[in-house]
Amino acid sequence: MMPVSISLPVFMYTQYFRLSRLPFTISPDPGVTYLSEGHREALAHLRYSLSGHGGLICLTGEVGTGKTTLCRLFLGQVGEKVKTAYIYNPRLSSQELLASLCDELEIGYPGDASEGDLYRYLQSALLNYYSAGYQVVCVIDEAQAMPVHLLEMIRLLTNLETSTEKLMTLILVGQPELRELLGRHDLRQLNQRITARYHLKHLQQGEVGKYVEFRLAQAGTNEKLFSTAAINRLWRLSGGIPRKINVIADRALLGAYASEKKSVSHKLVNQASREVSGEDAASSRISREFLLVTTFSFVAFAAVVFAYWAGMFSFAVQKPEAILAEGLGISADNCETISRQSSYRCLWTEMPVRDLERSGLPYVITVTDSAGRSLWKTSLAVDERYGGRALVLWRGPDNYGGEIIRPGEFSPVVTWVKEKLGLSVGDWSVIGSSASAMKSFAEFYDPMMADSVAEFQQSNGLTPDKILGPKTIFYLSLLD
Repeated sequence: MMPVSISLPVFMYTQYFRLSRLPFTISPDPGVTYLSEGHREALAHLRYSLSGHGGLICLTGEVGTGKTTLCRLFLGQVGEKVKTAYIYNPRLSSQELLASLCDELEIGYPGDASEGDLYRYLQSALLNYYSAGYQVVCVIDEAQAMPVHLLEMIRLLTNLETSTEKLMTLILVGQPELRELLGRHDLRQLNQRITARYHLKHLQQGEVGKYVEFRLAQAGTNEKLFSTAAINRLWRLSGGIPRKINVIADRALLGAYASEKKSVSHKLVNQASREVSGEDAASSRISREFLLVTTFSFVAFAAVVFAYWAGMFSFAVQKPEAILAEGLGISADNCETISRQSSYRCLWTEMPVRDLERSGLPYVITVTDSAGRSLWKTSLAVDERYGGRALVLWRGPDNYGGEIIRPGEFSPVVTWVKEKLGLSVGDWSVIGSSASAMKSFAEFYDPMMADSVAEFQQSNGLTPDKILGPKTIFYLSLLD
């Protein structure tokens, strides 16, 4: 089975617009960080940790507002006399957290060290760092996912101090749920120890244009590639969230390149937003009139499919390939039945027909007739009127039930994804204090892997959101 390669090369538009790099990448890059007023205030709160007064600091914000980028920018700016630790995986045991801190701060410890031993090793090393004039700062990202027992360990870590100063500053970074978590009654002691907290908000309407200009300038151009109307539309569709702005703006530039436009209009932004959100342009215009016109055609086709399926169902359960290879026996109505009776899954996709054909998978598509109506056709009747929507039957990895897997979570599917992307599992086994603990992290969806997933998504025309959902898993399943 051949790998999927969607037609338009993403990097070609950099040449078309004379850019030195992609201007709207979603990977956290401190080198191209736009600091809005809110970002500057958030960065000031992070720098407060270097004052010697901030034992525990909390930074929160919605997904995609730039928290991780700010943390990396901050950590890259600290002086030589500052020891730093960055913990991304908050779902550790207390012992694993202490071991990870020791690893990050280059503190040695025996392999059989207990939790109490690790705490003492850490305390001793922090005292030595303090005596040598060093400050120690630890950033814990995605802290909203921390279990209560781990937050209790955080409280104990804030007890590491001299008679006048804290030995280590801890910075908790997370989504708004972190504020709710810290507000729990049983965590009030920890909440009361927070000396500074800041909630990072979305970009305001007037800031989006400046943000876009900044990103384009960093990519080597001062040309106005987005119209004023496009900027306003970009703000409305993204909600002022930088990551969403990047995803939509990147796809809008690709659309301008594909249509040979020299700038992005508000219509291109609208189209880009529909594409990255998974909406098909045609399906987004479904109305009552459309449903009335197409009902008869769909029912007629469904009746034919049902009659065929009813006669062959028992055979399909035994050998689904025998029937599905003919392009029949699949429709929106019976997909759930097929999934229950076989190892196949149904998926809506906007994949081009040529890629559907190359995949070798059974599918049905929509086509538009001369009257503008949307009709169902099997893969035996592919024609140029393909409406852009296809219902595909595919096989996913073992133990995959169609769930969504986000960075920071565990799943057996993660190991399968690493193998598909050619990533060495060992490269990600870096957290943990023993061989057995490290082995379990083969199923951990970490930030390095997330960047690789985003690159794969972008190269295949998917939204580079780093989320392992059915569509991304489907595209990965087509790789040899």
